[in-house]
Amino acid sequence: METIEALKNLGLNEKEAKVYLALLQTGKSKAYVVSKYSGLKKTTTYVILDNLVNKGLAHKIPKQKSMHYSPISPEELFEQTKNKIKLAEPTLPKLKALSRGKLTKKVNISYYEGILGIREMYNKLEKEMEGKEYVGFFAHIKNTPKELLNLFDEINEEYRKKNIKRRGLTVKDQTLKKFLNKNYAKKHNTKIKTLTKDVYDSEISIEIFKNYTQIFSHRYLQGVVINNPDIAKTMKQIFELVWKNTK
Repeated sequence: METIEALKNLGLNEKEAKVYLALLQTGKSKAYVVSKYSGLKKTTTYVILDNLVNKGLAHKIPKQKSMHYSPISPEELFEQTKNKIKLAEPTLPKLKALSRGKLTKKVNISYYEGILGIREMYNKLEKEMEGKEYVGFFAHIKNTPKELLNLFDEINEEYRKKNIKRRGLTVKDQTLKKFLNKNYAKKHNTKIKTLTKDVYDSEISIEIFKNYTQIFSHRYLQGVVINNPDIAKTMKQIFELVWKNTK
């Protein structure tokens, strides 16, 4: 079955793949022999053999009183596939131009869980935003696990070295005293504005960078990163609106 699937990936359908394999096993053969090895009916085998001949994947060999068939070698089959790609490749720019703006972009969503998963999630942000600024709504850390607080210290130091800047809105809460300290914030290229608990008091951080919106539950160590420019644009607009109207 694995070989059949491989041949299907090269452009053959299932019956064509079975007949081609039967030809490889039998060499120059009559249709009824190929039928026996392929497990297909004789009438079906005749049709498939003609299909393979028309595609250049097999040859007809006339013999006295009968017709024999012979396959091209596997090397030739792979070479044919490569050549088809080479011949079609010059049309790729034209095809892309025709489809531009016509196809719906699929939203890509990645899910992360646990300390290792969250580490990976923030590694992606770091890779995308080196030397740039991102924005976000930051959670309080009342119920944040200690291992996550330690991870935040590591991440903040790495971001500082990569000159990653950020602006954030968060709740005015005693648990954030360290992160709200002016010297700490300045050292880590961070600008923070705080909101009162009656306005904003969240266990979840939402960070927006490039086309990504990252939603992270501190308490449950679960994160989702949505790659969608429309969502990112709207979330950035909401952030800027609140930022502008917060002292």
